[in-house]
Amino acid sequence: MVVHLYNHAFFTIMSRYKHLFFDLDNTLWDFERNSQEALCDLFRMYRLYRYFVDAQKFIETYRKKNAELWSDYRNRKITREQLNIDRFYLILSDKMADEQAREMSEKLAKSYVDVSQTKNHLIPNAYETIKELSERYNLYIVTNGFVVFQERKLRNSGFSEFVKKVYYSEEIGYIKPEKEYFDAVLKDSGAEPFNSLVIGDHFDVDIYGAKMSGIDQVYYNPNHQEDKSFQPTFEITNLSELLDFL
Repeated sequence: MVVHLYNHAFFTIMSRYKHLFFDLDNTLWDFERNSQEALCDLFRMYRLYRYFVDAQKFIETYRKKNAELWSDYRNRKITREQLNIDRFYLILSDKMADEQAREMSEKLAKSYVDVSQTKNHLIPNAYETIKELSERYNLYIVTNGFVVFQERKLRNSGFSEFVKKVYYSEEIGYIKPEKEYFDAVLKDSGAEPFNSLVIGDHFDVDIYGAKMSGIDQVYYNPNHQEDKSFQPTFEITNLSELLDFL
């Protein structure tokens, strides 16, 4: 694996950074795999084969709607409660009576939270990397995920013992990639843009947000996505590559 260094001399990196801010979902915690398993469980539990050809069709439909709603949430068009319910309601509303669709969606939303927390697949090398970095840096989690979800993920994964604090957009009142979110995180942690580094997998949320706040970034890009609007400070395809330069 090759670490792409765009703006800084390698030998100055270790002494420069003191604070590392990690995204959680799909950066440390394998959201895609855990979500897939949870949705398969719901498909069986609620006998959704009555409405969808198979589990994969249900999951594909859910993911498309969920992505749209998350975009709306980040743009402050909908609330957390609307997102949680509507990502199920909007894929069921044309398959049953409205009242039935609403009732089932509420049950699915609650069960999804409960079931997904029983899944604990991590991104490869995440635990080992976080553990080692915690011996040399101040580590934090920066997440748009909801508190009730993320707290369980952190506890079950073991990451909690290595991070100094978790910054939830839900509590801060601003959402990544908003500059106000990162400004609030820096102020509370006592960090400065020049000695901080944001590590995340979502280019338009983690990487863009950090850059707009003057913070260096590590783009975790295991799938070699090419749709970048600028070159991040660093780019990696495996989390263990962080140990090569931090």
